[in-house]
Amino acid sequence: MSDLARPDLLGRYLAVAGFSWQFGFVVGPAVGALILAAAPTALWVTTAVLCAAAGVYALGLDHRLPEQVRRTPRRLPPAESEVSVDSRS
Repeated sequence: MSDLARPDLLGRYLAVAGFSWQFGFVVGPAVGALILAAAPTALWVTTAVLCAAAGVYALGLDHRLPEQVRRTPRRLPPAESEVSVDSRS
């Protein structure tokens, strides 16, 4: 997070990140209890869908990050020596 923020906005970025965790800890159990009371199996389906959507969203963000802060592993092109060895067999 601190790698992405401009120095003058670093405090705001960190405050929003902290608030998002606190919001989830406060609201999450209350919403989960409401869903569980209404339809017990819906809780698990809802959380599975939300987790899958969050994963897809996180993977979609990768191309928007600056190259120097990306953490996603990249495949390297094969070295010349590996290509020539593979082509002989």
